[in-house]
Amino acid sequence: MAAKALYFASLGDGTEALMVTELPVRFRHDKAGILIGRREAPSPGATSDHRSAALVAASSRVEWIAIQPHELTRTAVATARLVHIAFVTICPAGVSPARTGLACAVAEVLRLQREPGRPIVMCAEVPPLGLTRTAIPHEVTVTDESGASHVRHVWEIVRHEDIPAWMTALRTRPVAA
Repeated sequence: MAAKALYFASLGDGTEALMVTELPVRFRHDKAGILIGRREAPSPGATSDHRSAALVAASSRVEWIAIQPHELTRTAVATARLVHIAFVTICPAGVSPARTGLACAVAEVLRLQREPGRPIVMCAEVPPLGLTRTAIPHEVTVTDESGASHVRHVWEIVRHEDIPAWMTALRTRPVAA
């Protein structure tokens, strides 16, 4: 069965239009956790972490793991640096699943624009950052089924030591006229 489209979105400069569909996982938005986007779906017969096994389809590239709220950002940044991870989306308790889906979709667009191996950590809102990280807003224009457009922001979490590489990537990307 095909996933139902929730809305269409494009980054603030009008590029990289994408269709945001329902998340391929079920998670409790009243619990804190992270969504992990893998570069490839798990191999048949692979087992999921016990905290997410009931929430994720076996063929999904996305897995939800419950994390203590005070550990969200640290765990997400560390997890994103693993070679088999495409992106991590932080899911603070109470954040809308639709906004989390938007953050995941933007993570996928950014992953395709960046050189392989660059960690991408996103969140629908600014999470607690700690001393060594910053949050960079990405403006997204969302068009719903009625044709109405709304501007939303999702946040990319970047370690301070990764900011020079992040800025270099901006300079190499063409700017829309």
